[in-house]
Amino acid sequence: MHALLLVPLLAAALAPWQDTVTTSAPDGLDGFSTVTYSPRGGLGSFHGYSCDAEVGAFGPGPPPLVHPGTATWGEPVAIGDGYAAVMEATCGAKTVDLARLAADGRVLGQVRLGARHDDDLEAVLAPGPDGSVAVAWADTARAKHRQWLRVGLYGKDRWLRRPVTVATSRFDPHREPVPPITELALGADERGNVVAAFDSRRSARAVIVPRRGRVPRPVAFGTALTVARLAVGVSPRGRVAVAWSTFSRAEHSHSPVRIYAALREPGRSFAPARLMERQPEVDEFADEPGGFPDLALGADGTAVLTWDSLVAGRTPLRVSVARPGHGFGTFRTVARDAVPGDVAIGDDGRVLVTWVNRAVHARLSTAGGRFGAAETLGRGVLPFASFAEDGRPRVQWVSGWDSAPKLHTALRG
Repeated sequence: MHALLLVPLLAAALAPWQDTVTTSAPDGLDGFSTVTYSPRGGLGSFHGYSCDAEVGAFGPGPPPLVHPGTATWGEPVAIGDGYAAVMEATCGAKTVDLARLAADGRVLGQVRLGARHDDDLEAVLAPGPDGSVAVAWADTARAKHRQWLRVGLYGKDRWLRRPVTVATSRFDPHREPVPPITELALGADERGNVVAAFDSRRSARAVIVPRRGRVPRPVAFGTALTVARLAVGVSPRGRVAVAWSTFSRAEHSHSPVRIYAALREPGRSFAPARLMERQPEVDEFADEPGGFPDLALGADGTAVLTWDSLVAGRTPLRVSVARPGHGFGTFRTVARDAVPGDVAIGDDGRVLVTWVNRAVHARLSTAGGRFGAAETLGRGVLPFASFAEDGRPRVQWVSGWDSAPKLHTALRG
């Protein structure tokens, strides 16, 4: 009798991942440069032989990719039931449009942002409430020695918050070949308040743009070496987490990467930034340092921060959790050697962390924070973590990057 009971218990404990694959690529395009995921599928950005980029969409079902032949600029972002992208109308255009795309890649509408398109343009998008999209871009006018950061919220075919300038910088392009703002991250809560994080002259900063009313001054988190990468997480009720990595690099001298994080409780000011880790080693030969922070916030405000470190020639993946009303705790290591993937938190408090090391891997925690063993899902790159509407953990990734791409969607039973 005990042996009979053991079989269903073992099957439940294993909880295998069920992988669904969407295959095929548009004619004449063997690979793609970027992919953005949504519950319905993935949107791939394909580059052709001209200066235009072309878009193909992984649909929700088994048909091959659609090739609408739409010229785009930047990475598309899945929003609500469709897709949105920052788009360039023509090859030599000097403006950038905000476009909404259907699941099959059709353009449903475009909104002119008025941003100047040159090598200095930085633009990011983030999902907002009720299918809206938050947008931020750093607009640079070298001839005028000025740079502006603008933030807005668009939805239901109109601006819910018209773009507003939240930061202005003057710079001398002859002395500063790189403009002050080079990194952007964005998030929004369920009321349409938008959080924008950016770097500006060796300082990480953040500003909260309310859906209505006056915009406060950006908060500066203190001086840094060089802000390398930024991440923002916003809970539905407005808890905010900002994380960033810093480093300095000279011809034969790199400084260790440092990871910082700051929290803001709803209705309060940001707490002082906390140093999460100073990487014990430096890769003197790396073109780009490690330290890719990523954030996910749950419905109750629980914040999960992940980043990669450098120890004994390996790149372990770290994770730290900040429960509602508390700061980030001591980090733990969930993988000994990893290329960071993505992190998600479910409504029940479970955390799903993904990474790549010759294959796509995942670890799932209990609601209490105890992580299970690592699971190998399959070969591929760019894993995206989420939870389905029924609460099951879900991981999406891409294989066949340089040939016929395949989108994998795996659900854990």
